[in-house]
Amino acid sequence: MKKILIIDDDKISINLLSHMLKNNYDITSTFDSWNAVNILRKNNFEIVISDICMPMVDGFEILRIVKQTNPETKTIAMSASFAEKDKEMFLEKGFFDFFEKPFQKEKILEIMKRATK
Repeated sequence: MKKILIIDDDKISINLLSHMLKNNYDITSTFDSWNAVNILRKNNFEIVISDICMPMVDGFEILRIVKQTNPETKTIAMSASFAEKDKEMFLEKGFFDFFEKPFQKEKILEIMKRATK
């Protein structure tokens, strides 16, 4: 099973994503972005799903740490505040893909399928 890390300061989003993906992935999750940094430094994941706007460590810093510790890991961004121009910027910064909250199951599953190819 592919290992994924879900990082979001919203516990409801973590629970929804975990429930949606639990049958096909080995899931680790945290709502504490500081804790996420420690998890990333001690473990390897195939995919990291990270909220962009979080206290202490934001999604862009998470992406930077992922690229330093395991450049092969695909990082997917999520955010509740989204403009179409943001998606291009996220991809240019190095995110594999992006989805907005509230998220749609079909969109998540499609992104995960592409990320695990």
